[in-house]
Amino acid sequence: EVGEDSVEDESEAGGALHLLNSVAKIENNYFYRVELGAHAFKSDLTCSGNLFYSCSRRYSGFQRSSSSLPYSAILIRGPGKVQILENVIRRCDIGISISEKSNPALRTN
Repeated sequence: EVGEDSVEDESEAGGALHLLNSVAKIENNYFYRVELGAHAFKSDLTCSGNLFYSCSRRYSGFQRSSSSLPYSAILIRGPGKVQILENVIRRCDIGISISEKSNPALRTN
């Protein structure tokens, strides 16, 4: 039986990329009109050279019922090796959200 925690509730959020206990390299992509561009939870992530545009409540066109995630381009939660480098973030409610003991490296965003 799957235990109920915050990760289970977040599956209702409309996002382009959700990582859970994973390793990923996301480079040179275009995220347009999504609720959440990239979400890394307890994951190792390198996110570079991407364009996040209109990751917001106003521009996404989606209606959420119960998700507590913010509308943001990049959401980092929990420990993990995370590098967020040289991304362009425009018209997003929150550009980069960092929480729950995360310690990412941010440069030239």
